[in-house]
Amino acid sequence: MIIRIDKWISDATQYSRSEVKNFFKYNKVKVNGEIVKKSGYKVDTEKDQIELFNEILEYEEFVYLMLNKPKGYISATLTDGEKTIMELLDLKYQKRLFPVGRLDKDTEGLILLTNDGKFSHQLMHPNKKVSKIYYIEVDENLKSDLVSAFINGVDIGDYVTKEARLEILSEKTCTLEIQEGKFHQVKRMFSAFDYEVVYLKRIQIGDLKLDENLKLGESRKLNKEEIGKALVN
Repeated sequence: MIIRIDKWISDATQYSRSEVKNFFKYNKVKVNGEIVKKSGYKVDTEKDQIELFNEILEYEEFVYLMLNKPKGYISATLTDGEKTIMELLDLKYQKRLFPVGRLDKDTEGLILLTNDGKFSHQLMHPNKKVSKIYYIEVDENLKSDLVSAFINGVDIGDYVTKEARLEILSEKTCTLEIQEGKFHQVKRMFSAFDYEVVYLKRIQIGDLKLDENLKLGESRKLNKEEIGKALVN
């Protein structure tokens, strides 16, 4: 792919396009070992080698990250004074990526970030029916008849949910698989049966499971196989 060199550098680093332009004035940019002085210089992302401050940069058209979201962070790029999950990423990703869907502020677990709009659409569009699995702790002992109730759909006030698969793990813990993402849906489903969700964590999207080695607040790139797993319905 042929692109401007200032875009390449901006995409590969934490610097803005305007900041990048200044580097050309001071001979800090090289293409294939030769100094380049024009920010509009065109480069081939597959063939050319770009250096900034004598460090070779790698170009990635699309980036896919898995983040283990902690409580207290908003799933957004910008908010009015509240902490966002973008603050947990490396600087070079903070201005480039966006969250795929959302998790509530007090919910932990798996959330994906990318700059690939098509991937995000495939993952989030209701017609794609990509499942999400949550680990849940509630305040009262779970009754076995909840399993069939969740399969048949739950009236959460302004919406009746589609089939959801509940697996009871212990008296007060379970997992829930849904294919929707209505506002506070999981909490509202349990609230309809007078349960309070005291802990909520998303552990899987499609066939993609949260990496158990990721600590809260940590992220890593997805490989090609994992990207495909996320889209399984």
